[in-house]
This record gives sequence, structure tokens and C-alpha cells, in this order.
Amino acid sequence: MNPVVNKNRNKQELPAMPARTLHLSSILQAFSTFLALRRVSDHDAEAAVVSLMSVLKRKNDLSNWDLEEITQSLSSSQPKHSSLAAADTLVLQFVEHFPPFQASTILHKYLFALQESGCSPATIRNYRSDIGQFFTFHGQHELTSIMTKPKVLEFLVGEQAKQLKLASIKRKLISLNQFALWLEKYDSDIHLTKDLESLQAHLATNLAKHKPATQAKKTPSAVKHWSMPLKQHPTQRINPLEQTPFSLSRPARAHQDYRARLEAGWRSIGETVRKKTLDRFLPYLNLAMLLLFLVGGAYFAYAQFFRDAPAPLAFPTTPVRPSRTLSFQGRLTDTAQNPIVSATDFRFKLYDATTAGNLLWDSGTCSVDPDQDGIFATGLGDPVTGCGAEITSSVFSENSNIWLEVKVATETLTPRQQIRTVAYALNAETIQGIPVSATEAATANTVVVLNEGGEVVLGEVSPKIRSMSGTFTIDAQSLLLKTTYPDAHWYDLLKTDLYVRLLEQPHL
Repeated sequence: MNPVVNKNRNKQELPAMPARTLHLSSILQAFSTFLALRRVSDHDAEAAVVSLMSVLKRKNDLSNWDLEEITQSLSSSQPKHSSLAAADTLVLQFVEHFPPFQASTILHKYLFALQESGCSPATIRNYRSDIGQFFTFHGQHELTSIMTKPKVLEFLVGEQAKQLKLASIKRKLISLNQFALWLEKYDSDIHLTKDLESLQAHLATNLAKHKPATQAKKTPSAVKHWSMPLKQHPTQRINPLEQTPFSLSRPARAHQDYRARLEAGWRSIGETVRKKTLDRFLPYLNLAMLLLFLVGGAYFAYAQFFRDAPAPLAFPTTPVRPSRTLSFQGRLTDTAQNPIVSATDFRFKLYDATTAGNLLWDSGTCSVDPDQDGIFATGLGDPVTGCGAEITSSVFSENSNIWLEVKVATETLTPRQQIRTVAYALNAETIQGIPVSATEAATANTVVVLNEGGEVVLGEVSPKIRSMSGTFTIDAQSLLLKTTYPDAHWYDLLKTDLYVRLLEQPHL
């Protein structure tokens, strides 16, 4: 954004102030920005401004900012308490990192004027770069000795020696002309605008008449330190001086408008190219990512469930049942609701009715140790870390409803608590209440299983396999009936339905 033209041009302009006064106001404004960036409290900021003002009153030469001199000036006053000592530290840090020379501080004040007149951040950066390079080239701090036509021409010739384009050199000259125009409103000793306008009108001719300087000066300048951001405006607590309205001349404003439009055009082209590139390659990138995800998922699924699946571990060789335990948690308090933290005797019982009924399981007396809040947890049927012996399988397989009775010390708690359905997961070791034979030899009311040897073993005395109706069929390629009883014979039943051959009794 270009600087806004002064709308109060018909009003009486402010009188020009001496160079020292302009320098002092610029120092205070720069110090205000320094305190704002440091986020100093209002109390410390006011004390720091007072300390700086005391130094400025005793300082005659504003072109020399030696730290030892500033330290002696601050220590020459009365002994200070902690807040004043902190204020002196802020002053010393400001002088050390941002030496307030005339050229740098007034440039900072000029950049604030550009910001308040509505210039865009890019325009302000260009002004700061062009004018700062001019100060760095000469390595001087007094504006009256720098802001002259020969000094400006020497700087432009030096830029030409760097193979800089004429348009860039002209831009730097416009920046210096606008700075000189602003300075003339404050310092009556500077009259440079007309000379720079004539220099700008015949810039190519003037550059051709002068040979390039041998080398640009390497003298360091304090201007390089003045790169603090301009986001913070002066606050009322440090009473900054008001800014004078500022406006650019028509040629400079037209040049800035052209440059702004050119930069906006380049940005628009760059965004268009970037968007088209993304639109072209993004679908292919998404498809590639999707295919990679599907292939990777398929490979890991194959490796997990087929290639690396341990087949012998899919099913155990013998039936495995879970441990028959119940988890019980609670909070133990006295009659005043104070937690009991000492070890207490408990006894748990399982019944088949909410009152009276048959006793199904008894844990016996066991000790429970609550925590500092009276909260405890124990396992019913866990003889190692819990309470009581393991619960028998018949408790849940032969009873449809079960209630838990808890006895604390000598007091039995009522009512009994019903065991909910989740505990009946223990019945999974049976098939509709009928257990699997633990010895692989099926007995009465047990499930017949095929053992690891491929045999069905009946462990009951004189068992029978009987068909209640229809035809009982045993079908095989070869059927062998065998007995080890001494008086028995072996019979070999072949495929035919009618042929039965009596074999000799084997010698046992």
C-alpha cells in the first residue's frame, strides 16, 4: 500500500525543529519500540525512560555512544533501588544492541511515519533497505554530512559498479529523495530535494560522467542494527512525539504503484502455476498411496494369517479351561464414613437363593488390606493372591442363579449380591452343562472326544452304543472287531454283507 496523501494539506504545517531535537525525539521513539518488544511492564518502562532522559540531559555529543561513558553517567546519580537498577540495565542493553546514532534513529522515525501513512510492509522494507545501504556505504552518522548531492551521487556510482541495473539505481534514488523531502520538514539545514530531482531527471548522463569508485567502503555502520520490527506503535505511557503527516510526490507514488502491481502479478502467476501443478499430479499421488496401502495390507494379512501362522498352536492337544475365580472390589469405611486402612478379616459365601438357600461355596476367613482410601480388591477362588479355594465347576453349571454373601469381621452384610451373567462364562468348559472328560476316557454324563492318538475311548464299565430306531450302520473299507479276552475270537468283516470268516484265535 502506498502512503496516504495528507488530507490536511491546507492546514498550517508544523515548524521545522532543530537537528538535535529531531534526534532526541527519534531516540525516545526507538527506545519506546525497544521496550515494547521486550514486553517490559509499565512501571519498569517509565523508570527506564526517566533513566534515559537523565543520560540525554547530561550528554552534549550525541554522535558518541560509548558504554563506559553511559555507565558512568548512570552511576553518577543517587543510589538506586531494584526497579531503578533494572531501568539502567534496559538503557545499557538499548545502547549496546541499538546504538542511537542520528542516522539510524531518524531512519527508524521515518519508517514509523511511512507505517502511519498507510504504506504496505513490502514498501517499508524497500525504503529501509535502500536508505540503510546508503548509510552503510558512507559509514557516517551525521545527516548534515551525509545528505548531500555529492554523497548521493557517489553512492549511486558505487551501485553502478556492482553491475546493478539502472531501474534499481533509480529506485534507490527515489527512496533517498523521499527521505530528504521528509527531513526538510524537520531540519532546516537540509536542502537536498531539488538537487536530487535534477539528478533523477538526468540519471544516466550523470552516472556516465563519473567513473565508478574503486571499492565501496567497508566501514561498519550502526544502521545494520536497526532491523527491529515496526509492529509496536509508541504508547502513551512514554509520551512519544506525534508524527507529522507524510505524503509522497507523484512520480514516486506512481513508481511505487507500478512496482506493487508488478509484484502482485508475479505472485498471481506463481499461485496459478502451483495450483495447476497440484491439480495435475495430486490424483496420481492419491492413487499411488491407495495402491501402496492396499498392497501392504494384503501382504501383512497373508503373512499373519497364512504364511507365519503357527498351526500347532491353533488348538491345544488337551482341553484347557480357565481358572474359576471372581473379582470383588469395594470400599471399607466406618459408621462415620471414614476409610478403614488396616487389614480386616473377610469371609465370602455363594448361595443359590437371596435368603437362606444352599451353601455352594465358602472361602473361609481371609485377610484383606485396603489402601489409604479404604478401597480393596481381591479374587474369590484364588488361593495364591485372593481368598479361598478355587470355585468348583458345579457352582455355575448346575445353578441358574447365585448370590454372594459377604461377612466383614463379625458383621454379615445384607442383602446378598447376585452374581450377574458374565460369571457364567466359566460354563464354557461344558457343552450345555455336560463337561469334557478330563482323562480322555468318556464316562457317564461326559462328552466323547477324539484323543491325539485318533481313538475314541469309553471309560465306563460295560458301555453300550445303541440305536433307538432305524438301521445302525458302520461303514468302512475294512472293519476289524478285536478283543483281548482269552475265550474270544477275532472277526474280520469284509465289504460284503454276507461273508463272515472265522479266524483262528491268536496266541497271546
